[in-house]
Amino acid sequence: MAASQTFPCLELALREQIGHQFAGRVHKNGRPRPAMLDELLKSAKQQNLISSEIEHLSQLRNMFAHGSDTVLNPPMFLTTFEIVTDIIRELYISQQV
Repeated sequence: MAASQTFPCLELALREQIGHQFAGRVHKNGRPRPAMLDELLKSAKQQNLISSEIEHLSQLRNMFAHGSDTVLNPPMFLTTFEIVTDIIRELYISQQV
C-alpha cells in the first residue's frame, strides 16, 4: 500500500506548493499540460524548498509505477520511502517559515 502511494503523495505536495507556477501551459492541440514530477522537483530544488538529492527520483518513480523486482527489495523500498517522505516534510516545513 505504501509503495503505491509514495510518489503520488510527493507529486501532490509539489503541486500544492509550486504547481501554480506551471499554470496555463498547453499542448499544441490546446489541452492543458501539467508539470511532470521531474520538472516539479527541479523547480522546488532551484527555489531552495528542498535540499534532498532529486537526481534519480523520477527513475525510481517509474520503477515503482511500472513494477520491478527491485521494488520487492525491502532496503531499496525503505530508503526510497524515507527520501520521499523527507522531501514532503521539507515542503511543508518551508511553507510554515
